[in-house]
Amino acid sequence: MQQNTAAAAQPQDQKKLRDTINLVDALAQEGFSQIRAIASVALRSLETPNSYQFTQDISDVLIAIKKIASDAEDCINQTAEEVGCDYVDAHRQRRIDAEMNNFRQRVA
Repeated sequence: MQQNTAAAAQPQDQKKLRDTINLVDALAQEGFSQIRAIASVALRSLETPNSYQFTQDISDVLIAIKKIASDAEDCINQTAEEVGCDYVDAHRQRRIDAEMNNFRQRVA
């Protein structure tokens, strides 16, 4: 009986994994194509003789690139977390933990 349950669950797990990978791919393509398009426009604008007059526009473009990259990263990470496949950078996590411990010691 238990073997039948495990065998039935396997195709469902495979479908969930396939759907998740498909979603991650879609999120990555959307986010990175937006970044590429915005960066291309910003680079082309720097090739104009009067680009120095539009520093605020270029600043806004860079802020948009940063936001799109952050949103794409968050969506991809959340999707991976939902199926238990999120990447954790151990070195970064240790730095965050050290920072939090330092903060707690100062506040305590």
